[in-house]
Amino acid sequence: MPFSLSGTATQGSDYTISGDVVEIPHGQTSASIVIHVIDDNIDEDDETVVLTMGTPTNATKGLPYIDTVTILDNDDQPLVY
Repeated sequence: MPFSLSGTATQGSDYTISGDVVEIPHGQTSASIVIHVIDDNIDEDDETVVLTMGTPTNATKGLPYIDTVTILDNDDQPLVY
């Protein structure tokens, strides 16, 4: 099943994702998509990854078909002297 990504986070510098298509095995009703957060040393706002399921082949899309993941910033604010 295809899916699309949007949000404020940037793929490749803020996160990576496992593949670009999801296959649900025969007899199963779900599959997982893994988002790996890339830790950096840059102070920035929290960012989002919005995953929207596309139209499946030989299946019916259920609800919810959109999910939002928030990447929380874990870096200290810079010091100004």
